[in-house]
Amino acid sequence: VNAATDASNRDRWGIFQTTTGATIGSGNYLRLDPNAMAGTPSNMTVEFDHGPSNTAAADGTQTTVRIGLMTGTTTSADPTDGIYFQYATTTTAGNWFRCTQSNNAVTCEDTGVARTLTLNTYQRFKFVTNAAGTSVEFFIDEVSVGTNTTNLPASTRSHGPAISMHTATATARAWKMDYYQIKRNL
Repeated sequence: VNAATDASNRDRWGIFQTTTGATIGSGNYLRLDPNAMAGTPSNMTVEFDHGPSNTAAADGTQTTVRIGLMTGTTTSADPTDGIYFQYATTTTAGNWFRCTQSNNAVTCEDTGVARTLTLNTYQRFKFVTNAAGTSVEFFIDEVSVGTNTTNLPASTRSHGPAISMHTATATARAWKMDYYQIKRNL
């Protein structure tokens, strides 16, 4: 993002920003190889900082955002497999959900943490898999928001690092990413 045209980013170096199309169901999807890994890797930590580009509350309630490891598309289709955080228009509480998904079977639990809608206010997300690859603990701003043990990606199911967003209205929506890191202890 050009800091000269967006003053909200001047205190953060290397911001990546993207915008959806202005059609219902359109979206964008930033990912590495979607077949980068299969199953639930053991001893893995994934961290990222995410911030909205839309300042009005109405902008935040018209989108679905997913951040983590997943398969997916730029449309409103759900991923098939993954470990990710999700904010969606269907969640009336306006909170982030922690999700694990294997072959379309999904477990999504409310974290109790609201999605920030303030421009240039970033939230830090992290999830950590255990040594056996049988549970995933989720964190928002370094505070644990729960552990998922069901519908973890099966050993034959592929997924990769990704961030996706799509809009539920005919209005373009945008998001920003400042930091993304994956660490695995072998």
